[in-house]
Amino acid sequence: MFTIEFYVHDDVLELFAPETMGSDDVAQLIRRLSELRGLHPRSFLLVRNGGPTMSTEARKAIIKWVMTVATPVECATYGGGMVQRVVVDLLRRAVDLMAPGKVVLASCKTREEAVAWIDERRRRPPPTSRAAAPQ
Repeated sequence: MFTIEFYVHDDVLELFAPETMGSDDVAQLIRRLSELRGLHPRSFLLVRNGGPTMSTEARKAIIKWVMTVATPVECATYGGGMVQRVVVDLLRRAVDLMAPGKVVLASCKTREEAVAWIDERRRRPPPTSRAAAPQ
């Protein structure tokens, strides 16, 4: 059985996940990303599209964690077909409705495009959470 794998590239946590991510996998992802965010307050998540599906418990854990972060999670996904990228974009919009400004998500065709998106994001000022911004 394929297990979750993480690779840290300076301020980037790259995730290679099994077909299905359960609660334990998500707990490990949250722990690893939280550790990286402790070292690099502005860090990034890089994930292959078409990879994991999450159990209901795993999705709830991710949403609960995202709601608690002080700064937005910046994530680039890559790969998969056009339909998968459209689904990722729809999910991004749904997350933005539930947790405004908590996630910055890009869906790229290739890993190279995703890494280039991260490099371009580094040159910009860090985003702030709109949920935390004064109204």
